[in-house]
Amino acid sequence: MIARQGKYVNNGISGATNRCPEFSVMIERVMQGDIQYIIAKDESRLCRSTEVDGYLQTICRECGVKIIFIVSNNIFDPFNGELEHLTDGVSYLYIRL
Repeated sequence: MIARQGKYVNNGISGATNRCPEFSVMIERVMQGDIQYIIAKDESRLCRSTEVDGYLQTICRECGVKIIFIVSNNIFDPFNGELEHLTDGVSYLYIRL
């Protein structure tokens, strides 16, 4: 079970920059090891620039944090740097049970 540990919202601030107070707090918690998963509605709600995306992927890779995107059903796995389709992973686990 995943317990919600925080909600980070930057109303009115562009996702094209990492100069968002709540984004910075979330990254700090990731780096402290307090967060194992980041769950976002979709990729564009988390970040909208390749620079911010690259920064986030690097931090998540270093800290072993996965990013789950609800709308697209994708999971960013920091260990291989790839997006996995959520339903594929769930189907695989279901088969193994």
